[in-house]
Amino acid sequence: MCIRDSSCSVSLKGIIIPPEVKTFFVEDFRLSALEAPADLNQRFGEALRNKIRNESRLTLKEIEPDIIFSGNVRSFRISPEAVSANTVAQLNRFEIVIDVTLEYTNKPEAGWKNKSYTFFKTFDSSLDFQNVQDNLTRELFDLFTEQIFNDAFSQW
Repeated sequence: MCIRDSSCSVSLKGIIIPPEVKTFFVEDFRLSALEAPADLNQRFGEALRNKIRNESRLTLKEIEPDIIFSGNVRSFRISPEAVSANTVAQLNRFEIVIDVTLEYTNKPEAGWKNKSYTFFKTFDSSLDFQNVQDNLTRELFDLFTEQIFNDAFSQW
């Protein structure tokens, strides 16, 4: 509800962004997962930028943005998931852990620090991970960006 001469929140597709928030920036995420591809953090940052650009009214701005996303790709690992009777893994689990900080430059109390997100996908252990890595990573990035976007801009 809006009262004349007062500010109102804007809601599109269930997202709520205060009217004074017009710009965002996604800093380059750190990469502390040693086993991850060297550009994983850059690809994740770009995925998050695209999600916010495509699904909100916010404009990307490097200098003095209203909100800033930053963080760290903390873990990137593959582990056996389903072991058969002969101790051979039937499935492998591919998991990424990312810590995210959201800062509102004019309202420090509105954001969060180092919120941890973990998503994984399982894949057949007979597949070469190098052949499925890009598709699995994209699928995980979709899950991460959706959840981060919802946490930042939705009131569930």
